[in-house]
Amino acid sequence: MPTTPLLPLPDGLEIISIREEENDLAIHIISKRIWCLCPGCAQSSRAIHSYYRRHPMELPCTGRVVKIILSVKKFFCRNPSCQRKVFTERIPELIEPSSRLTTRLRTLVQAIGIAFNANGGARLGAQMGVQVSRMTVLFSLHLLPFPSVGKITRVGIDDFAWKRGVRYGTVLIDLDSHEIIDILPDREAESVKTWLASHPEIEVVSRDRGGAYADGAAQGAPQAIQCADRWHVCKNLGDAVESYLKRQSLSIPAPSAPVLTSASKEKPTYEQRRQERRSQATFERKQEIVEKVREMHKQGRSGHEIAVDLGLARGTVRKYLQIEGPVRIAPRTRKPSLLDPYYEYLCQRWNEETPTAQQLFEELQEKGYQGGISIVKDVVTRLRRGLSGMKYPPQSIQTKKMPSMLSARELRWLLAKKEDDLTAEEKQGLTKLFESSQEVGQLYRFLQSFLRMVRGLKPDLLNGWMKEVRESKIQELVSFVNGIDRDYDAVRAGLTYEWSQGPVEGAVNKIKTHKRLMYGRASFSLLRKKMLHQKVS
Repeated sequence: MPTTPLLPLPDGLEIISIREEENDLAIHIISKRIWCLCPGCAQSSRAIHSYYRRHPMELPCTGRVVKIILSVKKFFCRNPSCQRKVFTERIPELIEPSSRLTTRLRTLVQAIGIAFNANGGARLGAQMGVQVSRMTVLFSLHLLPFPSVGKITRVGIDDFAWKRGVRYGTVLIDLDSHEIIDILPDREAESVKTWLASHPEIEVVSRDRGGAYADGAAQGAPQAIQCADRWHVCKNLGDAVESYLKRQSLSIPAPSAPVLTSASKEKPTYEQRRQERRSQATFERKQEIVEKVREMHKQGRSGHEIAVDLGLARGTVRKYLQIEGPVRIAPRTRKPSLLDPYYEYLCQRWNEETPTAQQLFEELQEKGYQGGISIVKDVVTRLRRGLSGMKYPPQSIQTKKMPSMLSARELRWLLAKKEDDLTAEEKQGLTKLFESSQEVGQLYRFLQSFLRMVRGLKPDLLNGWMKEVRESKIQELVSFVNGIDRDYDAVRAGLTYEWSQGPVEGAVNKIKTHKRLMYGRASFSLLRKKMLHQKVS
């Protein structure tokens, strides 16, 4: 029987029988080739040593497993200088040496492994009629070669976390195609320099404000234009504005919104008193850490050394050094619960006959309760222990419009909004804030003018803006301008060209997704192959 459309075969192979078993198809194939090339010396041989059979798996047919019985030969190598005396017949178009899967099936398993994890790939394969284990999926992925990068002219660089705060890697993408072109095991300047130096054709390098990537790009691709990402520059400015608002303790009333207040002043509950004690202990502990950070800073210790000694993040150390005076901990207000309108009914029913959580949940649903049963279960558990149902139960709740104050973070975003997007109430609040402090009005003008400069890509306005900020002597903004000075060329290029870190951030998100699919067990080599073959699969 010659080759069939069911199973196209390379020349020299012939199907001699197809046998249908209970759930499988067994296809017997023989090789009629009379010679073969030695894999060691590439010399042809016609001297047959023996015959043997291989039993590889093929792509499934209508959900049934296809097993191949492949009869092939062994040949003598007559080349006296060759180390091989006997070699097996090679059929690379159908199956690789020592493989238990045909080339077509191996390609399918690799595609499944690239898209999923090993366990998920094995489960999906079983439903498709591909009976392979998770180890086969992993082994198939390791057989994939690393694709070549080719020539690229515009590169985006960013880091991603192997273990947040401990170990990071680097991802590089092609800004034209938005495809991942390589992954590095660390985020050191030397690694970036080595990679970029191997690609002298690069013309543009987009990056964030990190110093390691700036140094690596400057040394590895001196011919390339470095573009600082506009979003990161604006974020740095926003952080400076927020630091100023915190230092000056400035805020305005939030837009009116209904909040829950108590009509009667009752004696604090045990839970409330315990929370007050916890807040005081938290304040004292944080104040002690801040004083340690200040003392070590006065001794000339660097932020990195302080962070290592005290077990803090470097950003936390910088934040503590910016605090003036005692630590201020914002009080935590009670948040409304979906159970509040039904709380009195729930307590009444409990006092009557002690129903189960499921019974209460069904009764509350009939009254319009939209929450889940877990909240009801928590309340019932506390009631069984003799505690109040809620940790902070509502007290004679009434709805009243009371203006709360915007936090420094919320006010920062309000200052950054376009004037056309502000509501009348927000405009009124900002006007009162500017009247109370001319410096805040000046800060607002600087922030808005910089954002317009970024949106319009107007680099010619940058120098004048920096000069005006220095003349204003606003401490946080001057510090921001000094940071721009250290990275001036990259920031100006970011305001000139359209390249940004947006595609790179998308690639980082893709890497995080695949790391989670692999349950955090992805080695560098395996994760790199999965990500580099995303564009191929």
